[in-house]
Amino acid sequence: MPPFIASAARSLAMASLLCAVVLAGPLPAAALDQAPTQQAQAAPPAGAPPANPAPSRSERVEQRITKLHEELQVTPVQEPQWNTVAAAMRDHARLVEQAIVQRQKTANTTAVDSLKAYEAIAAANAAGLHKLIPAFEALYGNLSDDQKKKADMLFGHAQG
Repeated sequence: MPPFIASAARSLAMASLLCAVVLAGPLPAAALDQAPTQQAQAAPPAGAPPANPAPSRSERVEQRITKLHEELQVTPVQEPQWNTVAAAMRDHARLVEQAIVQRQKTANTTAVDSLKAYEAIAAANAAGLHKLIPAFEALYGNLSDDQKKKADMLFGHAQG
């Protein structure tokens, strides 16, 4: 893969991670190309503890939703806005996952097909963000100053 495509893929992966900040935390770009697997793992050596399989994307989304809820200390009054954000996060993850799965189906095609598949992932990310941003904006408007500072930090604002 040419370096500019690999770089674009990494950038896309990072952009997808407003969804990941929102969704499941940072992932390396290569993780976007790994299909969710339900394959059985090889048995660990005798006496070794069983290996814990990596959580699925949907599990990571749910973990991120739970973690953000806790870290932002969402109040009962803010819960309706939070539920809208959480639903948008789930929808965003679903859209991106569908595009990634579709890309994996075309993995052995031409460079043009590969670029089009990345374009579909970017479009899915944009569509998810289009729904997520207004939902988060409504919640953010009802956060306390301390919660806003925490949200800014969690979403990378404080990191530059």
